[in-house]
Amino acid sequence: MLDSDDIQLLRYWRNLDHVRSRMVLGKLITRDEQRVWFDSLDPSSQHYFIYSLNGIDIGSVNLSNINIRGKSFEGGLLCGNQEYLGHWINVWAYLQVLNMAFGELKLEVAFARVLNDNSGAINLNSSLGYKFLSSIEPNASWYRLSKKNYEDSARGLQKLASRFKPEQA
Repeated sequence: MLDSDDIQLLRYWRNLDHVRSRMVLGKLITRDEQRVWFDSLDPSSQHYFIYSLNGIDIGSVNLSNINIRGKSFEGGLLCGNQEYLGHWINVWAYLQVLNMAFGELKLEVAFARVLNDNSGAINLNSSLGYKFLSSIEPNASWYRLSKKNYEDSARGLQKLASRFKPEQA
């Protein structure tokens, strides 16, 4: 779980051009804005994690806007360490957080907001079973993932990911 020692690393990653340019909300974040955001997190509806490989921090995955009654959430992935873009560790980390949502938390539907030109995120989400839902503005769209679609689509990725046990920070 993200703690106060991690928030400036997350902000640093979030402000990197290769990350920010792929975010729906692509503005630069100040130290103060990051602190206010962190202090406002509600652990019942938001979970953020830093993931690592061989002692190297790579990125962050999250579950946000968790709605227990509606059994829904938004999932997110941010690879801050540019040397690991396209690396299997990112898929592994996202699978772990989705498994937590659909398994431990018993949620049934995930949503993701993705920029229309973010082919990496669209391809990853598609391989996990996300389906296009609707456009939300000229440059971004909503995608929806049911638990069943996830279980059916991610089966092969789950098998592959089960071989890896990277360190989590």
